[in-house]
Amino acid sequence: MLVPLSLRMLLIGVVCMSVGCLKNASNSHTEPELVTVTAVVVGHQPSFTRTINYYGRIEPARRTELSFEFAGLLNEVSVDEGHGVSAGDVVARLDTKLLEAEKSELVAQRRSEAAVLERLKRGERDEVIAAARAEVNRLEVELERFASEKARAEKAHAGRSISQAEFDAALFSYQAAAHSLEQARKQLEELSAGTRIEDIQAQEGRLAATDARIELMEIRLAKSTLTAPYDGVCVGRIVDEGAALAPGQPVLRINESHRLEARFAVARRNIKSIDDTESLQINGQEYSISGARRVMQVDEATRTVDVIFPIQVGAEDGILPGQVCTLSIQRHVDSECIELPFSALISSARGLWSCYVLQQHASEPDVYSVKKYDVQIIYTDGRHVIVAATLPERSLVVNEGGHKVTPSMLVRVVGVDP
Repeated sequence: MLVPLSLRMLLIGVVCMSVGCLKNASNSHTEPELVTVTAVVVGHQPSFTRTINYYGRIEPARRTELSFEFAGLLNEVSVDEGHGVSAGDVVARLDTKLLEAEKSELVAQRRSEAAVLERLKRGERDEVIAAARAEVNRLEVELERFASEKARAEKAHAGRSISQAEFDAALFSYQAAAHSLEQARKQLEELSAGTRIEDIQAQEGRLAATDARIELMEIRLAKSTLTAPYDGVCVGRIVDEGAALAPGQPVLRINESHRLEARFAVARRNIKSIDDTESLQINGQEYSISGARRVMQVDEATRTVDVIFPIQVGAEDGILPGQVCTLSIQRHVDSECIELPFSALISSARGLWSCYVLQQHASEPDVYSVKKYDVQIIYTDGRHVIVAATLPERSLVVNEGGHKVTPSMLVRVVGVDP
């Protein structure tokens, strides 16, 4: 029986549609594309090197709070904060009017005492001695006169020609003349013998005491000028002109400008490990160091020992006191461990850490299944991490892309770091 043409065309259309539907159905069951990751090969190692960083501060080799030894009125301050000073530069002065007046008085007193000493050493002038001898001669003549009057008075008193009062007057006049003559003779002897050595020594002592007082005044005048003890920079102006200062009261604070030191607080057990250190870092730059000094005392608060390194820097480096510096030392640790890149760590439950280990899939050589292993962090330097784990030797660990995978998931490795 013949089939109409229209019916045949309809049957052909139905068959074509069925084939198309079967093709679409087969396309809908295509396997999904695998997640790609990079991996790194890791293995066990018997030890690792640990970097220990000590942080210290830069200090000037010398720093001083300048002050006057004596009290006084501050008359002048020559420098301000930030000004550089050289050794010997005058930085401040006290008012010295009272000291200068006292010195003038002492100088005048010394001239007087020196003149007295000179007179004592030379003795009295010849004119004075001659006058004393003439006085003795006069008194001798006068004594002879009083002796004659005394003799006549005795005869007259024996004959009852004069009264007792007149006799006594003649007697006492004779005795007074005798005493005066004796005194004049002793004075003449003293003038002729010269000044006693004890008097000269006493006057020399008074002159030396005056000289000492003048020297003390000169010292006080010199110390009324404050000078810089070394080349440095003024970092603090504590008082200004017009202030009445007590002895030792700070006026200026200066830091030495050409020599700097780095101070670190180091645990006592680690002191020997830093002896061979040759450099430190300041603002990321390496600077050579040598000749470490230890402060042989354990700090009561931190239980550390201060270690000081002189720094070889120049003014062009711009290193300032107070900056932070870093000292890095390497310590060898004997402990079985595994080194992983920091990016291989995955946060796990209860604050623990894990990593993903890849196990090769049987069907395709570049397809792997993911297995999770817990690890214990021993040390990290920020880029790599040292862990303790039970990973198989020569394990393939997910390095990048770990956030995209889960345990038992199939992934494709696109790169392996040795």
